[in-house]
Amino acid sequence: KNLRSKNNTAEDRRRHQLVLLAQNEIGYKNLLKIISIAQLEGFYYKARTDKALLKEYGEGIIALSGSLQGEIPSEILYGNYERAKQVALEYQALFGKDNFYLEIQPHLDYENQLMANQGLIELSRETGIPLVATNDVHYLYAEDAATQDVLLAIRDNKKVTDTERFSMKQFNLSFRSEAEMRELFKDIPEAVDNTETIASACNVHIEMGENHLPSFPLPEGKSADEYLHELCLAGYEKRYPGETITPERQERMDYELSIIKKTGFASYFLIVQDFVNW
Repeated sequence: KNLRSKNNTAEDRRRHQLVLLAQNEIGYKNLLKIISIAQLEGFYYKARTDKALLKEYGEGIIALSGSLQGEIPSEILYGNYERAKQVALEYQALFGKDNFYLEIQPHLDYENQLMANQGLIELSRETGIPLVATNDVHYLYAEDAATQDVLLAIRDNKKVTDTERFSMKQFNLSFRSEAEMRELFKDIPEAVDNTETIASACNVHIEMGENHLPSFPLPEGKSADEYLHELCLAGYEKRYPGETITPERQERMDYELSIIKKTGFASYFLIVQDFVNW
């Protein structure tokens, strides 16, 4: 069912992760379109997309099957190997033979990851879909695990000593070196080689030092800065009805608007206020 439908069933609401990487400028623009539509039309607790949208905007994108929350690893863990194979071939057809990879990760002390890795390796051998070795990175160094664990406890309003709370400190989620990854995947070195293959294939040049904002529809004869100034005056009247603006408030408004004009961000503020009022 299309994500734009309002009558989503429980099955429609199942969420699976998929890693999408922009291979070139076309892929980057398509990725922006996917993200925008997922936020505006597919939002259900989190931004969502569907395969129809991926097919429409899949050009220039390299996709990885994702972590254990990915659709293919999930099917493997549910014992649905044939369904996992079917889904893998669907994604390969959707993104292209050279643009879809089965993703394995090195948390070898975790039974589910071991099971998923074994199924993905078998899938790769049977279908020819290449493997890629990745690591779920949450911090830079292994010793940062304790700090992240404290942050998770704060997020969940729990004490660090609470043994029932969510924690990931049993896993090494640091940024591993190439040597570490090659040691972990020494039996399937091609999976690590493909990390470099993907990195080399992704070449997106983003022009820095200039704004990349969509155009906001303006009243005839007005610039973005002029219209923003007009809305600020209207907003002041709304918040302080019948009051003449004080010199202090006028000075502050003029200063803020001058910074926005200097940085060229008037269109951004117009877009944001339009979302807020939508």
